[in-house]
Amino acid sequence: MAIARGREFYHRLAAAPKKRPTPAFIPKSQTLPIIRSRKRLQRAENR
Repeated sequence: MAIARGREFYHRLAAAPKKRPTPAFIPKSQTLPIIRSRKRLQRAENR
């Protein structure tokens, strides 16, 4: 999976070098804290 994603990433770079490819990686960093906060909320509800 990682290799395929890397290939897509480089194909996008070659197709549109002007556009920054970073937005593809931002969602992961954004979703992690959301998941953590959900777990905290669930723990608080269980108490």
